[in-house]
Amino acid sequence: MLRPPSQTVRDAEPSSSLPIIINLHGAGLEASSDQVRQMLDNAPNLRAWVLFPTGMSAWSGDDWRQGAWFTLTHRPDKIIGAALVSSYSSIQEVDPRLTALFHGSLSPYRHELLLENCKGIPIQLQHGSLDDNVPVFHSRRMNELVLQTDWDTRYAELAGKGHWFEGAMTTAPLVEFYDRVLAGNTSRPLVLDSFEFVIADPGDSDAQYGIKVDQLIAPGQLGRIKLRRRLSDDVLLFSTSNIHRFQILKEESFGQIPDQVLIDDQYFDLSFGVGSRGAWVLRLQDGSWKVEH
Repeated sequence: MLRPPSQTVRDAEPSSSLPIIINLHGAGLEASSDQVRQMLDNAPNLRAWVLFPTGMSAWSGDDWRQGAWFTLTHRPDKIIGAALVSSYSSIQEVDPRLTALFHGSLSPYRHELLLENCKGIPIQLQHGSLDDNVPVFHSRRMNELVLQTDWDTRYAELAGKGHWFEGAMTTAPLVEFYDRVLAGNTSRPLVLDSFEFVIADPGDSDAQYGIKVDQLIAPGQLGRIKLRRRLSDDVLLFSTSNIHRFQILKEESFGQIPDQVLIDDQYFDLSFGVGSRGAWVLRLQDGSWKVEH
């Protein structure tokens, strides 16, 4: 179900391109149910479209309780803010038996290992202290882990509240967060001087500040790219681990890309020609890098 912006918002901004809030609700709910449709009724003038999806079955939404973390850690360049309400930290914590059976295939869902990808994106966590469905431990843990990446997050633990209650999606901390994020730029809000991109499965992941990993050396193991801008001579410094091939996307990149880049101690001239969409970077068999436009 898709809820358009209110008439008040449309009248105030008739020509604006507004963002979309995707409400990844939990299990057992249809988008047509009153509980889903009325989740944001107490915030009628959000500066956004609101999408309420429904899964292939009544229970396929169950994984969506950690789906917001998946979207945040795997599609960061498409996100301007994330509110995570009573959510699991990762799918492994839902049923430990799955971990024993599918440990390797579930690595992309270990969101606690991918939190470096969230830097630059405003995050609001909320959890009821008496939640007997998703233990409050998950939000407490993720809040601490995000803070360890040197990025700010906000956490509201609601005393005496359970997993769901009327007005859960329109509490004061959440409405303040919606308004603050939606009042700003509708693109990713901050370009960092340095960041680390952690990749579990390239097929499940999008770009991070315009850096798109296509292939890992050893599938099933985490790949990493650390990127820093050296201001003294305006060179971009890349340090990679378990990366076989990646792209530098010109139009979505890490600010204005300088001509010189240093990839694992190897210099390249990255001057983009007219019409160039970016560069492809490939690790050769001898461990050196090759750059193609």
